[in-house]
Amino acid sequence: RVLPFFKPDWSPALLYSQNYITHLACIRTALFHRVNGFSEDVNGSQDYDLFLKLAALNVSIRHIPHVLYHWRMHPASTSQGAAAKPYAHEAGKRALQRALKRIYPTQFLFMENGAHPFTYLPRFELPPESMVSIIIPTRDKLSLLQPCVNSILHNNGRMAVEIIIVDNQSVEPATHAWFNKISSQTPRVRIVRADFPFNWSRLNNLGADHANGQFLIFLNNDTEVISADWTERLCEYAALPDTALVGCSLLYEDGTLQHNGVVVGMNGWADHVFKSMRPVHFPAPFVSNEVPRNVLAVTGACMAIEAVKFEWLGKFDESFTVCGSDVELCIRAHKKNFFNVLLPHVRLYHYESKSRGSSVPENDFIQSAIKYEPYRTQTTDPFFNPNLSLHQTTPVCK
Repeated sequence: RVLPFFKPDWSPALLYSQNYITHLACIRTALFHRVNGFSEDVNGSQDYDLFLKLAALNVSIRHIPHVLYHWRMHPASTSQGAAAKPYAHEAGKRALQRALKRIYPTQFLFMENGAHPFTYLPRFELPPESMVSIIIPTRDKLSLLQPCVNSILHNNGRMAVEIIIVDNQSVEPATHAWFNKISSQTPRVRIVRADFPFNWSRLNNLGADHANGQFLIFLNNDTEVISADWTERLCEYAALPDTALVGCSLLYEDGTLQHNGVVVGMNGWADHVFKSMRPVHFPAPFVSNEVPRNVLAVTGACMAIEAVKFEWLGKFDESFTVCGSDVELCIRAHKKNFFNVLLPHVRLYHYESKSRGSSVPENDFIQSAIKYEPYRTQTTDPFFNPNLSLHQTTPVCK
């Protein structure tokens, strides 16, 4: 018994990236016949095609988190190596294209191959003339803010972008001089004054109030963009009707992961799974950290959402002071039947906590204890797995 795979619960974004359900499934007979069973033109990926056709019906899908199946490994099986059946990759791609045309008929565009065999990257259409407002709170720290803004201006892809810098009582003359220079030279950059004590939620809500874009990206000032088309990819998913918050991979300076999705309940509160690990596609014991998937929460250091959904959800909860309201908003979206998505192929550097330090006020613990439930102590985060330990960020069996 080797290489266990402990899966998340129903995760459509993961299914649209690879067949994570694989072989063992119990399907209502009437539904099997309703989708005409297995298709003959997708040899090697018939099961994937079947699951995708069922997903297109928007039926209830449940996961039983117990070991009920073992997969025999032999040289001709994809369990030994993905190269064993290259035709199956193309068959899976055709099946996925057909399914997404049914699931998102006005938004699905085309399919890219993922970085690894049997993985895929769907692309979706953005509304015409879409603009994204990137909201960056700051107090001085020009040595971080300036590279952050420059990286956005050099990597904004095809989308129209405005950058809203929320100035929370900066005092250094060099900072104000740069504010005047960048806003006069670059009309896409605006400075919004925030003359009140630091409150992360309030600062970002203020920035959103001044935004003109159909999409919002909340971004820390201690980040730098790596992916040239990051805004399009984040906003493509944020535009989907069943999706709320969209996050990405954030890397430390040494290339290891700082953020690749938040597991609520991890280490007592909420923590970043895969933290300090390398981005790598591996088979066990949890999902790959290089494949798009649904998560319960993403970090507010970089999160995208459609502006109308942000307003409808009620914005960030200002009863949090420093941290926790990003996770709380994601939980609130999940409870309203939205999915949240993590896109690992979108990458930024994050020089974590260099702006404000890492201290958390007691108030934020109190708010988190109330508002992270039931996922903090009463039930497992649905996008993790109860067979995996919550006491460390590296996925290991209990």
